[in-house]
Amino acid sequence: MGARVVGWSVVGMAVCVGLTCLPSCLFDSRWGEPKRMQEAAARRATPKALRATPTGDSTPREALRVLHVRAHATPRFLSEVSHGEREFEETVSRANDVLGPTLQVRLEVSEVLPWSPRVGEGELESLLPELAASDPGKDVDWVVGLVGSSPKLELAFRQLGRSNQPGKHLVLRAMNDAKEYDAIAANLSELPESDRRALYRARIEHKTTVVFLHELGHSLGAPHEVAPSTIMHAVYDSDVTELSGPAVELMRWTLLHRLDPESLPDAELAARVLELVAANEGTWLPEEREGLVARHGAGQSQRPSATPPAAAAPVAAGAGHSPVAHPSVATPEALTGEDRARFESASQALAEKRFGDAWQAILPLLDAYPTEPMVQDLRCRIAMQNGGSYEMIEANCRALLPTPGGGRPRGTP
Repeated sequence: MGARVVGWSVVGMAVCVGLTCLPSCLFDSRWGEPKRMQEAAARRATPKALRATPTGDSTPREALRVLHVRAHATPRFLSEVSHGEREFEETVSRANDVLGPTLQVRLEVSEVLPWSPRVGEGELESLLPELAASDPGKDVDWVVGLVGSSPKLELAFRQLGRSNQPGKHLVLRAMNDAKEYDAIAANLSELPESDRRALYRARIEHKTTVVFLHELGHSLGAPHEVAPSTIMHAVYDSDVTELSGPAVELMRWTLLHRLDPESLPDAELAARVLELVAANEGTWLPEEREGLVARHGAGQSQRPSATPPAAAAPVAAGAGHSPVAHPSVATPEALTGEDRARFESASQALAEKRFGDAWQAILPLLDAYPTEPMVQDLRCRIAMQNGGSYEMIEANCRALLPTPGGGRPRGTP
């Protein structure tokens, strides 16, 4: 077999890089037997199992409360997703495996109705008010709009779903990504077709369920979080497994207030939320944390401030945002002084979904360090998580692609 190279197309690279497994996904048969390496790559690409968030106490729980969901599916959604009604019901069922032990609720789909929005399906932000106007949802607990997929590779949740925060209306995109399957088929060609299809199915199911849980979280008042390991982070990752403890507390209180406002009046809900924010200062993105405080701060002017003054942000790229520590982020040894600070600032901005700030911070480093793997990898991850065309992704990830002669990726030692 010699030094045959297992090809890695731009699409295959995009699927992998977009889910943060890049440099481990790239391999060459000279480093090991192709099938064995592809089996290892498939294991790395398999999403982690979702689980309930531990409650932290042993108090016996009440029986699950049944809440009802009505969905409205567009013709495009139904054309892209085979058996679309059944697929949505299965997504809800997977979400119930998390919601039952975590929030003591079980969702049931009451019906799936046809929907032809006047505004089209391009902008989720425009679809949300139209859905709410056409179905106020007085007889159900949530109303969900199901629309067609994005033509681009998307990982930012804002491009995959939208919801009122708080509220009962959600809009979700289809996840029928044929390009991802094509990438799996092309780059895991040594594996049986059944294994490739199982991997694709696992990735689509995980992503669909996480997006649904993420938007439910928003509808129950939970903002975006700093930690990329949680469902409420701003960018999807196949490694996420659960909602954070603070998010669950916020969702529980908001749900209780919605279902039984007499048991948790507005003033008490506001007091609990402000105390939760004060006790979990670094959990949420600064601007969204401030929005949460503002929503619940009316009538609470006599209470101590839930958020102390923000510290100065490092480097100009982070100006206007309180810094968040990311001690696990490694910095290239080749970078010193201002360049090191720029790299750290770009990493921090990416973790906080401030893509514009991330680009500004890393831009001076791109030409200065064209062969530094960590710089080029960060550039690629910023492009992937911001979302865009495959041409844009290829341009920003080109340094990590295999060389034409089949050797190691450019920029690797």
